[in-house]
Amino acid sequence: MPELIKSPNEVLGCFHQFQLIREMSYGNFTFDNFGKFYNWYYFPNECGFAPGKFLGYIGTNIQSYKGEGHGGKTKNTLDKYFEKVGSKSQFTHLLDMLEKFARGMGLSISGRIHNPDGGLYIPRKEYTSVFGDYKNRY
Repeated sequence: MPELIKSPNEVLGCFHQFQLIREMSYGNFTFDNFGKFYNWYYFPNECGFAPGKFLGYIGTNIQSYKGEGHGGKTKNTLDKYFEKVGSKSQFTHLLDMLEKFARGMGLSISGRIHNPDGGLYIPRKEYTSVFGDYKNRY
């Protein structure tokens, strides 16, 4: 079982690895399973997104990710650094950005993002110096 992240820098490392998805195509496990992710985390400093299950484990990279682990555990771990988007307008704005990101690769977002177990997340106030501040940008 992969080891859960323990620091914001480990989260950032996984985020940067996920951004390599833009260079992938069918046949890459992460790319092929993109539409199954339904908890997405926004990084304002990077103007980018990554799914929680990808972010939650130390050393996750675009080539080695195989979907192992438990999304509930990663969500609980990431709750230290991120909070669920609270307002409908923020959710709509971020979802539009996320869908544009997905469409740019010919992919789509899981409808489960709208379910109680899914969602969009932004950095907590305590971590805006690391990840950026969504609330003061939009």
